[in-house]
Amino acid sequence: MVPRYQNMQTRSRMSRTRMVQANHSLAWIPWLAAILAASCRGEVVDGLIQVPLNDNGGWCWFEDDRAVISNGQLYVGSVSDSSGTGGRNGNVEVAAYHFDTGILSRFVLHAGLQADDHNSPALHVRPDGRLVAMYATHGSDSYTRWRISTNPGDATSWEEEQTFDNGASTTYSNVYRLAAENGGAGQTYNFTRSIGWDPNFLISSNDGATWSYGGRLLDAPGRPYVRYTANHLDQIHFITTEQHPRDFDNSIYHGYIQNGSVYQSDGTYVSDLDSTGDLPTDFTRVFAGDANNVAWTTDIELDGEGNPYIAFSVQKNQNDQDHRYYYGRWDGTGWNVHEMAYAGSCLYDPENDYTGLVALNPDDPDTVYISADVDPSTGSPLISSADSRRHYEIFQGATTDGGATWAWEPITANSTVDNIRPIMPVSDGEHTALLWLAGTYSSYTNYDLDVVGIITPDPPIRGDLNHDGLVNGQDYVSFLGGLHSDLSGCTLAEAYQMGDMNADLANNYADFLLFRDAYDAANGAGAFDIVLASVPESSAFGLICISMNALLLNYLVIKRDQMKVVVCSANDTS
Repeated sequence: MVPRYQNMQTRSRMSRTRMVQANHSLAWIPWLAAILAASCRGEVVDGLIQVPLNDNGGWCWFEDDRAVISNGQLYVGSVSDSSGTGGRNGNVEVAAYHFDTGILSRFVLHAGLQADDHNSPALHVRPDGRLVAMYATHGSDSYTRWRISTNPGDATSWEEEQTFDNGASTTYSNVYRLAAENGGAGQTYNFTRSIGWDPNFLISSNDGATWSYGGRLLDAPGRPYVRYTANHLDQIHFITTEQHPRDFDNSIYHGYIQNGSVYQSDGTYVSDLDSTGDLPTDFTRVFAGDANNVAWTTDIELDGEGNPYIAFSVQKNQNDQDHRYYYGRWDGTGWNVHEMAYAGSCLYDPENDYTGLVALNPDDPDTVYISADVDPSTGSPLISSADSRRHYEIFQGATTDGGATWAWEPITANSTVDNIRPIMPVSDGEHTALLWLAGTYSSYTNYDLDVVGIITPDPPIRGDLNHDGLVNGQDYVSFLGGLHSDLSGCTLAEAYQMGDMNADLANNYADFLLFRDAYDAANGAGAFDIVLASVPESSAFGLICISMNALLLNYLVIKRDQMKVVVCSANDTS
């Protein structure tokens, strides 16, 4: 079982560490592009490290995967807002965090698309290790957009954006690949909201290089809200409502797709998957809504036997200050549904059904993470001792009886900002990440939020090149040993040990600046000057000359190629 975040005491909210943007338009200036690729290490709180992943980002919950773990890295998609850091307005972005080195970079997939959290990208890892990012506006045009990363394990370079015209107002992307389809060659689906304001889907037989219209999953009188997951072999599961909860007293329904048909939970055939679509009520009803119990889909995952487990919210008694979280699990013959926790008030009016949301643990159906501005067990408001205001906090829930009862522990507490919309990507067996948004959320087009998370195992200390838990003179010796070496054949972890602080497979002046900052961060301001003074005069003088050449000549050092020493041979950037 993947380790849980257990036995944790009260958590304080991380300092809002800022990062600078790695802008692809500056990639032709080697030293400047390197400096703009930043790294970070979050504040240690009660033995945990909360890592800032993007200083301006938001997401909705009807696009997935918003985060994936692959190639030793965590990739997180989000969209910025002018109310956030730097005033970046509507940039669709992907941040990449390297687990072994702690290096963090950010790439802008589409600058200024639209300041709206519905536009965050869905990320998918192709079989060749390259990423596909798909995104759309919040219904302001008819296009699905996508980009594919240039190289496996590298989110700093992407092919040009492509578009598909859905012929109708388009929102959301949800990307899943079924390996058994297309004669065993695999077929990829992207579920959007387009024709008829219903869930439609695109298909790709070449791992996202090109797309064509596939059909319509549902045909409902209003707007059904659908959440998806897949076993990545031959099934895509979904839960849906009839409409938006402000327009209908929603119930929750479940179905799945397999071999070109759609089915109820127990395998009862509903129809072929084509352009007509079915009613949400044609599928298995998991929860019966009414005027005093209005439901909205939140999350869905599959357990080790391929059975779905789900989470959804319910507004109680027509009171937008009283929402509850529910948990449901299919046991092979029927659904077992239980109220799980008090969720508290709505995020804002007029979106009276917006809650802090739930993240299911995709690797453990007995663990969930929620955001609430009340105690999840009692419903008592959470008033922060830090500012005497009510805030949303993150909690971990654990069950030992299939969801009938839950024990809750705080992940954050006494915050000065809200902590909302947690997500948890599938673990790669070595690394896990619990992510959420921290800051101020005024509306889906007006927010000042950081993307933050708890990473396991703990992130490395920046500048600790030899991984001994310290940043000291030995690390500086390692840095000098790799200076101007040819690291192009190294893995990112190997290159980091040789002083590559920004994951560009080179050790140069930009890395010197980053190492200096990391050294001072670990040992106090001015500490690196003391180490530098201890370097023999000729070495120090040589390093200064290198630095001056880099600044004055854009790092075009005379006969630089002759200075390189090849230290790695395998060209693997994972």
